[in-house]
Parts: sequence; structure tokens; C-alpha cells
Amino acid sequence: MTKEDAIYLEHQSAMINGYTNSIYNLINTLRCKILKDGEHWCCLYGENLQEGIAGFGKTPHESVMNFAKEFGI
Repeated sequence: MTKEDAIYLEHQSAMINGYTNSIYNLINTLRCKILKDGEHWCCLYGENLQEGIAGFGKTPHESVMNFAKEFGI
């Protein structure tokens, strides 16, 4: 791996970490609930699935990342 490749990968990692941190900050600000739903996890903003915004995944992290997509970020 070249020095330029290493710098690029480090930059990409920093960008991904920043994006992930901003999503978790949003989850905390909105006070979303992360709940086990059968075999999957649900990240829920709102009172219920019918009225709120939800993301689902096999792990809590996947549910949060899916929620971000559903939320539009």
C-alpha cells in the first residue's frame, strides 16, 4: 500500500466515523427507542410504528443506520 492509499483510507475512516457519530447524536437528541422486535431490532422515533419513523436491522447498529435512511439522512 502506498502512502497516498494509507492517507486516503484514513480520511475515509474519519468521514465514516463522523457520519456515524452524527447519526447517533441525532438518535440521542430525538430520544429514539431501540427495541428488540422478534429476531430483529427496531429504532423508533415516535409513539408507535404506524405514526413514527422506524428502522430495522439484525443488530441495534443496523437498525440505527436503517433509521437514518428512513429519516432521510
